[in-house]
Amino acid sequence: MHFRTFFVEELSQSSYLIGCEKAGVCAVVDPERIVEPYLRAAGEKGMKITHVLQTHLHADFVAGHRELAEKAGAKVGMSKKAGAPFDHLPLVDGDRFDLGTVRVSVLDTPGHTPESVSFAISDLSRSPEPWLVFTGDTLFVGDVGRPDLFGADRARELAGSLYDSLEGKLLKLPEGTEVYPAHGAGSLCGKGIAAKLSSTIGFEKKFNLAFAGRTRKDFVDALVAGLPPAPPYFARVSELNRVGPPILGEVGPVPSLPPAAFGEAAARPGAVVLDAREAVAFGSGHVEGAMNVPPGPRFSTWTGWVVPDKATILLVLPEDRRAEEVARSLARVGYDRVSGVLAGGMGAWMQAGRPIVHLPQVSVHELRERLEKGPAPLVLDVRTDEEWRAGHIAGAVHLPLQRMGGSPARVEPGRPTWVICGTGYRSNIVGSLLQRQGKGEISSVVGGMTAWRNAGFPQEK
Repeated sequence: MHFRTFFVEELSQSSYLIGCEKAGVCAVVDPERIVEPYLRAAGEKGMKITHVLQTHLHADFVAGHRELAEKAGAKVGMSKKAGAPFDHLPLVDGDRFDLGTVRVSVLDTPGHTPESVSFAISDLSRSPEPWLVFTGDTLFVGDVGRPDLFGADRARELAGSLYDSLEGKLLKLPEGTEVYPAHGAGSLCGKGIAAKLSSTIGFEKKFNLAFAGRTRKDFVDALVAGLPPAPPYFARVSELNRVGPPILGEVGPVPSLPPAAFGEAAARPGAVVLDAREAVAFGSGHVEGAMNVPPGPRFSTWTGWVVPDKATILLVLPEDRRAEEVARSLARVGYDRVSGVLAGGMGAWMQAGRPIVHLPQVSVHELRERLEKGPAPLVLDVRTDEEWRAGHIAGAVHLPLQRMGGSPARVEPGRPTWVICGTGYRSNIVGSLLQRQGKGEISSVVGGMTAWRNAGFPQEK
């Protein structure tokens, strides 16, 4: 058996290649949209990709199942329940097929989504018993998949199905069976996924806090409580994966636009200027109406929170960041229309005499002084509920970025708004969003609540 893991850090997403070198055939499980690494890996081992397997309709990233199948001449295999309209193998519980000495057995494991399946893998040269299982978003290391992607009214129903899938299928596998899920820590597809990327059935049966020792009712009650909001792009991407994403092909060079042409493109309906520079650089000067998502390990996910799904994106980048790399990140979450990058960056924009806008970056010491001596700004805390409960500034207004839905509602006309988060990353995202919406005098607090606590300033719980 040949086995290899691929991991995309910005999505906390794992995919896998499994096959038989002797027979020269393999399958790829849950591929991401940029498929060249799978083709190279199979070619290096002299194997042909014959199957592209999907554990479910992923919501957090555009999958590469159609892309890879077309380039490799493979068949897509996914649950019959998905109702995918393109040519594929409609899989049902109990189906199995062999890749040389590697046997793939299909387990129907609904719960995270109605059509979720898992793939139990046996190496017939050793034993017909499963050696490992690809669990998708049904079973993670230390957690299970969220059941609320189809709305709160179905969450309890799907949570019950998830319990049945675990107890009736996955936990009945031999305890030594290795578990390989589709996500690791940081993914929004669970509440508390562990950092380790694999486990065993026996270890999860004993230590997974999501279900260890719980009755079906207790499991359902706990699972539907306190789920983090899902990004707005999740529903769009899930349906895109069902109908079959457009074939992306190679992500080629992004057109480099001089300031005048960039300004004209930015003024067109549906255009969004996405400034991917650090918060302080953005604050010191940016194109009017630009949205700031600073570079970071979750760049594409945060972009999905705030940029409209049909936007034509124009990029402003730091000198050391290539537009093609950013375009690939955006393609992973379904943003295919990246129409240009500002040639020469903001330096060229300012040298051309084009207008700029500032987003003041204020310190926690300035904030403390203004709150004590006035005039006090409105402090808008955009962290999560959990972060807010752990400690916040007295009198602050709480509105998590994830619940803004593009229409922040608690900014007071005529009063300056100072946005604060955990470290200053999200506050710049929200600050740029508020500026774009014309919400008045906006500032971002550098260092966020981490800096506030480190300075020894008081907070409420």
